[in-house]
Amino acid sequence: MEVGPEYSKLDRLNEEAPNAFEAVDLDQADVVVYPYCAESGPAVDAVAEAARMRNIGCVFFSWGDADKPVKVPYGTVYRHSLFADRRLDCERAMACEVSDPRMEIGLPIWPREKRPTPRVGFCGAVSNPLMRTVYRMMRRQRKAEGLAMRARALRALKRTKGLETNFISRQSYWAGSRGRFHRNVDGEFRPRAAFWNNVLNSDYTLCMRGAGNFSYRFYEVLAAGRIPLLLDTRCVLPFDDEIEWRQHCVWVEEDQHESAGEILKEFHSGVSPDQFRTLQMANRRLWETKLSPLGFLKRALAKEVSRTARAPGWNGEFGSAVV
Repeated sequence: MEVGPEYSKLDRLNEEAPNAFEAVDLDQADVVVYPYCAESGPAVDAVAEAARMRNIGCVFFSWGDADKPVKVPYGTVYRHSLFADRRLDCERAMACEVSDPRMEIGLPIWPREKRPTPRVGFCGAVSNPLMRTVYRMMRRQRKAEGLAMRARALRALKRTKGLETNFISRQSYWAGSRGRFHRNVDGEFRPRAAFWNNVLNSDYTLCMRGAGNFSYRFYEVLAAGRIPLLLDTRCVLPFDDEIEWRQHCVWVEEDQHESAGEILKEFHSGVSPDQFRTLQMANRRLWETKLSPLGFLKRALAKEVSRTARAPGWNGEFGSAVV
């Protein structure tokens, strides 16, 4: 059983999955789900071929920081780390499985009222120049690069006049309570509480890549009903064929990172108090319906079934065969 401050993130999925999905024999299925991290090879090829022969959808998942393209011969692969200019036709962005703050901290979430001066927050690992050099020596170039980009973004925001910053820069992941080879569950609660306090008490939260080209924080901010300040790094976001992402966040192009503060101020001055509240509530609804662990899986499978629907009158209900 998973323990720690994030223990509840899959509770709703585990509770409601039996009612949302039906596991059936392959010949009765509407979609095939490969339940392991997809890597190109015979196992993936065999599952894809079984689905193709039956003319039904097939969904794969590939999680983590790796950004090497994952090619599947048939179906769709959902991934965390993607670059818009590199992704294959079969690749789609996967929402990070984050916990619902309402369950994790046990408090209601209310929209913030608009104030004249926007407040931007960040609580997370930035490290320091020495540690980033060590990461490079360890051939963890992606991690060093991502942390350096965060440090530059925070400096640029701090320099912006007329912007209130609410930054907690950690030297290590989860304030040192969690790492590649260790985990102190008891020590996770305090930094986690500080993180949620930072998000909920900020109008906007800086979201940008780490080692992989994606941000867990982006989905946590949406779950909290707040507004991400997204610094684009050729990002791919989930369901970008149907979600107008620039309407849910403050989007800063890759060549404008140094101007992020001014872009944020311009956005803030251009929304009314009602629009500010409405956007926060819309972000929370978006997370609940399409980006929470249950909401994302339901939407991803439904889209795959629609892509290969066998009957014109398909009503949106489906079973899933787990291979």
